[in-house]
Amino acid sequence: MNAMIIALAFSLLTGSPTIQPTGDENLTETQIEQIRVNISRNLKHRITNIRANSLQLLIDLHSSHPEMDLSFAQIPTMHILKHDDDEGLRILAAVALFHIGDRRGRYAVQRRAVYDESQRVARQCTRLFRYWGIRDVPGHGFAGAAADGVADSAKMAPES
Repeated sequence: MNAMIIALAFSLLTGSPTIQPTGDENLTETQIEQIRVNISRNLKHRITNIRANSLQLLIDLHSSHPEMDLSFAQIPTMHILKHDDDEGLRILAAVALFHIGDRRGRYAVQRRAVYDESQRVARQCTRLFRYWGIRDVPGHGFAGAAADGVADSAKMAPES
């Protein structure tokens, strides 16, 4: 289950959207409000699959309707990233925050790269940080460095 969530998350991150907007699929204000209410409610649901599907829906909405403001889901997604027990779900939350694209989400992903107890989550958050164009995650000895084989630039000596 966890491997499937991770594979799906990163294929969506690097691949093309599954639904291409055609221009005539504009959402009405009522539909947007219903989407916001349902996603907000489902991100707090006790069942892991419902939370995972809602995070996936956020990623798909960003791809199919880039004009839609997804910041309403940022705080619940950050909560999942920090507090959820499921590693795969935390990684999917980091990918969703990547797609939402706000600086608070970027900071949350950075903190998970440094402080997450799971090496797997820390490594994936470090990789997401690189997708943002930042080579090294700020902070000393972040958890993803050793597992990812990344050398700290301060430790690298120029070859003679």
